[in-house]
Amino acid sequence: MKFDVKNVSLYNFLAPWIVSCVFLFTSLYLCILETNFYAYVVPFSLISFVISIFTFYQTHKKVKNEEGSHAIYQFYHISFGVYLLSFIFSMAIVSIYTSIYASGGVFYVWSFLPILLSSLVVLTSAKKGLKKYEMYKQKIV
Repeated sequence: MKFDVKNVSLYNFLAPWIVSCVFLFTSLYLCILETNFYAYVVPFSLISFVISIFTFYQTHKKVKNEEGSHAIYQFYHISFGVYLLSFIFSMAIVSIYTSIYASGGVFYVWSFLPILLSSLVVLTSAKKGLKKYEMYKQKIV
């Protein structure tokens, strides 16, 4: 059965990613305020980020053997940018929390190391997809 490339939806992985970012910045704000409640917000951020990665790989698995189109190139192009941003923000947040180890920065560092590694894995998958569908680049502009 052939996969319809019109069904490539960016919202499948962008919605959980945005929820993850909201939880992440909420927990950062709560940690700066020195409340202990921030530790309860971090798992929700991690769970929604894992859901985002799972939906990316579901779409990637469906799309990778299809013929190229503008929708597939756009999917890889936007997912590369989104997960590059998540990698950069996670690195910045880990560096911020290493300076506030006294208020629980160790918890953040150990919880966001898997996020950093999984962001790198998704980045390489999206970069391979971009190289595969390079000929459709002119249609985006």
